[in-house]
Amino acid sequence: MSNLNCWQERTIANGVAIDVLDKQILTANQSITILQAGLTANDTAISTLQANVSANTTAISALQISVSANTTAISTLQANVENNSNSISANDTAISTINTSLTEMSHKVCSDFFYDAAAATSPWAPVAIASGTKINLSGTQKHPGVLQLQSSTSANSGIVHRLALNCFLLAGSESTTETFKTADSQTTITRRMGFHNSVDSSAPADGVYAKIVDGTLTGQTSNNSTGSTTATNYALANGTYYRLKIVLNSNATLATFTLYADDSDTVLWTDTLSTNIPTARATGHADVCTSSGTTAITLGYLDYMDIVLPHTRKV
Repeated sequence: MSNLNCWQERTIANGVAIDVLDKQILTANQSITILQAGLTANDTAISTLQANVSANTTAISALQISVSANTTAISTLQANVENNSNSISANDTAISTINTSLTEMSHKVCSDFFYDAAAATSPWAPVAIASGTKINLSGTQKHPGVLQLQSSTSANSGIVHRLALNCFLLAGSESTTETFKTADSQTTITRRMGFHNSVDSSAPADGVYAKIVDGTLTGQTSNNSTGSTTATNYALANGTYYRLKIVLNSNATLATFTLYADDSDTVLWTDTLSTNIPTARATGHADVCTSSGTTAITLGYLDYMDIVLPHTRKV
């Protein structure tokens, strides 16, 4: 009987232990369930985080595209502003050029020599030198009113187109342009063009002018018969049109001589002189063309002359 009781007690004890173990297993299962729920929640949170990261990546990418687009737009705007600035600058330059041209026009005296033999010859009057003559030729394209200059059988004969010999006291900013054509042969021919007071083959006492001797052109200045010559020269081709421009700087301390190809802006030769510019002695303006020979020849051709006076002069 005691053994039976002992077995019953052990059975009861085992039952209690099993019950405790069941409770522990239940508790463990509940913990596992809670853990699984936590893992699921973590998975959801991680998935949400990944979605948020992906959304942020997309947003950042869109932002980068917007920044790039804005940078391009800013670059385009800057280019447009620069172009507008350049356009404004170009317009200012163009307006300044137009104003200068209009001012020059208001201070310019010029002639295309349209007159015939019987007409008035103002402002440059032709005067024969030792029976030299001029012939009015038919105009050509870009060269209307051309005069053919002729010598006679007398030495140093020819023709001069001139203003009064004392009408200018050079002060600065004066300029003159002449379009001319050389003869088919330039031997024995001397020509002086610009501000000077010579009326024949002799050298002027005062002036700023270009001199051509036997087809070689130089720049010249003379002050009370003391002269200077440019360091360089230019060999003119026979039977060719040229355009010569002489410009004094603002205070008449520098004379610039420039030779162009016909009516283009192609510079063939340029040089300067800063000595013996007459600023205290009056001078004139003329084209003098003569031949030292005694055979009547064509000395050259005169197409156009002008004088531009200082812009500061009120007219």
